Amino acid sequence: MSWEWAPGRGWTDTTELEPLPPVAELLAEAQPVLAAGLDYSAGRIPGSTVIAAGFDFCIRYVDAPSLVRTKHISPTEYADLTGAGVRVYLVFEQNTSDMLGGYAAGVTNAKRALAGAEWIGYPGLIFMACDMHLTASQIPTAHSYLDGAATILGYDRLGCYGFWELIDAAIAVDQCAAYWQCGVPPAPTDPVHVWQVQPPAGSAVVGGIACDINHLLRPLPGSDDVLTPDQDARLTACYQFVTGSADVIPQDTSWPGWPTWPDGTNEHLTATDYLRRANEQLVAVQQLLTQPATSTGPATLTAEDVNRIAAAVAVLLGTRLQQPSP
Repeated sequence: MSWEWAPGRGWTDTTELEPLPPVAELLAEAQPVLAAGLDYSAGRIPGSTVIAAGFDFCIRYVDAPSLVRTKHISPTEYADLTGAGVRVYLVFEQNTSDMLGGYAAGVTNAKRALAGAEWIGYPGLIFMACDMHLTASQIPTAHSYLDGAATILGYDRLGCYGFWELIDAAIAVDQCAAYWQCGVPPAPTDPVHVWQVQPPAGSAVVGGIACDINHLLRPLPGSDDVLTPDQDARLTACYQFVTGSADVIPQDTSWPGWPTWPDGTNEHLTATDYLRRANEQLVAVQQLLTQPATSTGPATLTAEDVNRIAAAVAVLLGTRLQQPSP
């Protein structure tokens, strides 16, 4: 058995725990942030204030209607947030050690969370929280807690909040539909959806309320962040047209482009490149036609002549750009 001392935690059994990934390494490989949001418990913040502060979503505490306190969301608050355009997700936490109650506690707490969600009219994900580090010997009990919660919420609505050791363990057995990690940032390869940013960067005061800042790293299942198959197909088609790439993200980060017409330059250009090239050719024509006359060259054309010729060239280029590739 291996023991470790940590401030505020005392001696902790770390037997069989995997080594903690270096923070510097994880930060160097940080994932793109899709949106920034807040979680808070000291009061309620108007949706307009959340939006004005530059945040897109909130994760709010939920409980059964008869047990609602200051930190919990209410129907009025939910309507205000969503009406202002704030995306709302829910989390349940009675105590930081909820998951040590095992299967029975998971069932009981999920019933409370579901009652609160139905009370406010919320149909989405509910994160079940464990706001403490777990030892290897405690992980099986946390698994049981999530199993119990799943019998009430179902897999599709079950989310898990916790430190890396719990999140990694739950991911390993595909226990939840979504994962919200606190503490160290998740590795880019980890299928973590939300990261609660560490202080001081992860702290903010919004509407007079102290908040934690969260980064959305992956679209949350069942939310508006997920594109429908038709939306995904349309977006992919636009992407491929503009970049000339059949790959959504080319491995070498360059854009192959579409081939030019048969009698062209034999280059592969993106749609943006085509427009840029056409503009360059028009400018070149205008410069050529406005050069001063020489003893051997033609007389300088009038401005009207130049505009007429430039318009004709633009029509010709536009026609050629619309011709299909062979």
